[in-house]
Amino acid sequence: MNVLQRWWGAQSFRMRIALIATVGLLWRLYYVTLEQPYRILTDEAWYVTQTHRLFSPYPFTSLFDYSVPTAQHGPMLSLLVSPVAWLFPDATAGLRFLIPCFGVMTIVGFAVLGKQLISDRCGVVAACLAAVLPDFWIRDGLVVSESLSVALLVWLLVLLVSLLRGPRLRTAVLLGIVMGVLILTRAECAGLCVLLLAVVVWKLRSELWSAARFSVITLVVSAVVVSPWVAFNASRFQSNVLLTNNLGITLVGANCHATYYDGRYIGYDTPQCWNEAQDKARAISSDEAVQSSLMKTMGLDYAKAHATRIPLVIAMREAWLTGLYRPSYVVYMSALGGQPRWATWVQLVSFWLLAVVALGLGLLRRRGGRGLLDPLRGPIVLYIVFTLALAAVFVGHWRYRSTLDIAAVLFIASRLATSRPKAALAVDQPV
Repeated sequence: MNVLQRWWGAQSFRMRIALIATVGLLWRLYYVTLEQPYRILTDEAWYVTQTHRLFSPYPFTSLFDYSVPTAQHGPMLSLLVSPVAWLFPDATAGLRFLIPCFGVMTIVGFAVLGKQLISDRCGVVAACLAAVLPDFWIRDGLVVSESLSVALLVWLLVLLVSLLRGPRLRTAVLLGIVMGVLILTRAECAGLCVLLLAVVVWKLRSELWSAARFSVITLVVSAVVVSPWVAFNASRFQSNVLLTNNLGITLVGANCHATYYDGRYIGYDTPQCWNEAQDKARAISSDEAVQSSLMKTMGLDYAKAHATRIPLVIAMREAWLTGLYRPSYVVYMSALGGQPRWATWVQLVSFWLLAVVALGLGLLRRRGGRGLLDPLRGPIVLYIVFTLALAAVFVGHWRYRSTLDIAAVLFIASRLATSRPKAALAVDQPV
């Protein structure tokens, strides 16, 4: 063991991260082979179909009707994996082997971020946690947006640190590109991006003009990245589609009799709610944007009519998010989508362990501990609030925990990295 420790200690930071990332990639590639085909219509079916249709006369059209346009999700994941789909037109499950590359981006991003914030040791610890924690690899075996969005959320923090420590035009432009790509991956992150820029302006308030200028540049670049998709949708739908048509079905699935009164589903969502709502909306219009608007109205109207139940429903949504209520049902539904049951159970247990460790380290008093995560304390708090708010407004799906997981890993890595006096105040340099 001492020989191994000496060998590890002799390696450079880059070599350590390369080894951790390689192990993480190999595990993820093996995990892809353990995933099962989806047995119900899932997001993966949408992404795979749209990836292949990019090379046909019918890009981004309904799974069931080539003449009907769709914008159920953002286009970025389909665009990124499309070159392989073009080379291999029959690839379906084979596209899953591309997703672990985003997992490697996440591992490396944590390493860079930990090094920026505290030290090389913090970067190594954060990278190790990202490599092994199931919340970071469990979706890497499916062609869905979560793996890409997690990588982007981590690199977003990397660029925020650089911008806060030394505002530069190049950093602002790169930050705008990453934000735009993130919004095209997960539309709900648009609000988070705006709030993060508000934090930047606040933290740089002593140089208010410079902070405002760079924030505007970031917003403009983000808008440029997103605008082609917005313009494309404006030409296809009867009503305005800013980013996606997913809001309506999400709201109506989470605000109905079953999710407000049925003990089995209270605080969650259920297919019986959105299927019924979809049937009603389709009877009125064949346009997906109109259908989404109708379903959004149905969901909001139901919530208003049963407002007295909302506090209980919100509490239950948070219970679902943290796995405190009916985890066996989440495991069952995840298995229908392709995830192995054992992996989802491991995901739950590891999340609880992560929470216990974070809480335990939080209770320990350490000298200088309050400033460990500066200048990211504000953004990290935003990540936590964003997770809880997303669950409260919509539903407590475990895949929504990514921002909470990122915050927890950074906190744990920073505490462990400073557990020895020699590493307590390591070099603080931006990348």
